[in-house]
Amino acid sequence: MATVREKDVDTLARQIVAAAAPDAGARLRSTFDVNAQMLRWATARPHFKTGLFRFVDVFPACTSADDVLNHLDEYVLTDDTPGIVRAGLRTAHVVPFGSRLARAGARFGIRRMAEQFIGGADPAAATAEAGALWAAGFATTVDLLGEKTLTIADADAYAARVRAMLAALVSGAATWPAQPLLDRDPWGSLPRVN
Repeated sequence: MATVREKDVDTLARQIVAAAAPDAGARLRSTFDVNAQMLRWATARPHFKTGLFRFVDVFPACTSADDVLNHLDEYVLTDDTPGIVRAGLRTAHVVPFGSRLARAGARFGIRRMAEQFIGGADPAAATAEAGALWAAGFATTVDLLGEKTLTIADADAYAARVRAMLAALVSGAATWPAQPLLDRDPWGSLPRVN
């Protein structure tokens, strides 16, 4: 038999879940949001996720619509690719302008993903975005894209980008408003930039 406290916790948990649930319109929009669906599939299917993100990495180097479609086949068709994605890629090979449609779809999806996950193209923009999230009560993780280095000059350039980003974040974070839930944990104060 549940104690009174357990019932209170259960009731509170149900209220939190109900308050966090999206409205019917948001659920409907999410159902038809191809990017959201691809990310849901990627979350549930590790090989598909790996192939999808490898494709995103190689996409800028593709030179034609046919090249994009061939790379989609190579990277995205894995043992756990959703059937509808498999069917779409098969169809792109046989319909007129299928490779162009595949390239346009890939470009659109990658742009949407970038808008969702990339906070800025330079240290100032990224710091401003991190500051806005902080002010709203969210801590962030910053990852610089383009970390592949083949030469010492590449490594030096990347190290300079990292130093510039850290300097901008440290400077910007000093002006962010106090957020007790983000500034401290049970063991003491936390650095805003780490």
